[in-house]
Amino acid sequence: MIKKTIILTALLFTISNNIQAQAKATAPDLTRADVIKLIAVATKPLNLTGVNLSKVDLSYLDLHEADLTRANLTGAKLIKTNLGNALLIGANLSGANLSEAYLVQAYLIEANLSGANLSGANLTDVKVYTK
Repeated sequence: MIKKTIILTALLFTISNNIQAQAKATAPDLTRADVIKLIAVATKPLNLTGVNLSKVDLSYLDLHEADLTRANLTGAKLIKTNLGNALLIGANLSGANLSEAYLVQAYLIEANLSGANLSGANLTDVKVYTK
């Protein structure tokens, strides 16, 4: 039983690393289902650097400490999403719905928030810098 558990853990780790490596290398379009799979199997923090999540519904997901540097989140639904301590450096959040999102201590440095809905979002200690 222990041997099966170790093998399964190693397999999940390998799959997770492969998915994250693909995401980094090709900046693919990901779906909500893809992100949920990554949350389940990926090592933390979740690395989604440069991925295209445009118009994807990520509402209610736990993306705490996720690296979304340079991610395309244009028009994405992030309602009540946990983005605490997330790296959103240079991310495109234009037109995104972040209502009631948890963004405590998130890094929004150079992020594009034009037209984003931040109503009710918790922005305590958010880091926002522009050039």
